[in-house]
Parts: sequence; structure tokens; C-alpha cells
Amino acid sequence: PPRSTLFPYTTLFRSGLDTGSTATVTNSIIWDNFTDSNENQISLFYDEYFAKQTVLDINYSDVEHGFENIYLEDTNCILTWGPNNISIDPCFVKIGLWDSNDIWWEGDYHLSSNSSCIDTGDPNYPEDANEFDIDGDTRIVGGRIDIGADEYTFGELSDFTGNGIVNFEDFAVLAYYWQDYVCEEPDWCEGCDYNQSGVVDANDLMRFAENWLWR
Repeated sequence: PPRSTLFPYTTLFRSGLDTGSTATVTNSIIWDNFTDSNENQISLFYDEYFAKQTVLDINYSDVEHGFENIYLEDTNCILTWGPNNISIDPCFVKIGLWDSNDIWWEGDYHLSSNSSCIDTGDPNYPEDANEFDIDGDTRIVGGRIDIGADEYTFGELSDFTGNGIVNFEDFAVLAYYWQDYVCEEPDWCEGCDYNQSGVVDANDLMRFAENWLWR
């Protein structure tokens, strides 16, 4: 799939991405997908029904553990691993997880500002005014497409309410946590603790002010 983010996915069977046909993966993040028996991010299986080779072409993508973490069932499975793939933590805003009480905390899979996936997608990917990312933002920002389903824009991290603009509603969220709460994983005070220092303070306020009225 082009421009996708597969994270995290848990299954009893295979991997985050399984294929038994011909597929192309570009500008995608495949990370932290695992099964009960292995942690292969990608698995290729021979299509016995159609007796056809399985072919996967992957390029300009971020795959956990890289080439070594791809399973090929037999010689009928062919992998083309492009030289522009990376295996670096994509640095999502917030990673979903199960807590000690078996409660699932939903993740936020937008890219953080320090993500290596920003501006490292296919440089020849054609810009299309009618193509948008998961938030409806323009697909290419900064002259080159990002790896993954999110096209990073700096201001989106301050839109705590998710209404598409950084305004007084978001300021109210930040003020609620102002120096009174111990921020910690998984949500770091709903994202108000930008630098994950454990407290919402002046450093976070300055970061918020930089994004004021972003939309």
C-alpha cells in the first residue's frame, strides 16, 4: 500500500503485512506488529491456489528491524528491498498500549517533529492538489512527501481538541494541566507536555504559542 501506517497490529497468525500475490509498498511505516509466535513485520507466502510467485517491492518505507525482519516462505517468494528504506523509530506522538489493568490506551500516530519519516519519502512522488493525508491536510509539505499516512505539519501537535485550529479551547486544555499534574505515559497530559518532562511548564507554553491559530 502507498502512504500507509501499520502500527500496532497483534494477531494470532502472521505479521503486520501478509501477502500471497504481487504488491508494492511505498512511503509506508510498518512498525511494532507481532504475533504470538514471531515478530516478523512482513511475511510472504506462496500462492498455492493460483500457483503463482509472490512478489513484494518495498521502497522509501520505515520497517522495524529492516530486511532481517521479513519472512519468506520459500523460493517462490521474491522480495525487492529498495536502498532508501529505513529502520528507525518513527517517533509517533503517542503509542497505544495496554496498561496493567488490561485497559487499552489509544495511540496518536501522527509524526512528532523529530521523526526521521518527515521529508524522506519518494522524492519523485508527484504532488497532487486533490490528495490529502489522514487529517485532510495537503499530502506534500516541505517539498517532499513524508513516510506514512500523516503529512507532518508543526501546528497539529497543539490542536489538543482535534477541531482543526489551535485556539482558546486548546489553551484551556493546557491551562487545566498547568504545573498541577505529573504527566506521564501514555498521553503526557493529553500532549500538553511537549518535551515529556513530567510537568506542563513555560517551555510547553512557548511551544504552544508558536502554533497559535494554526489550522
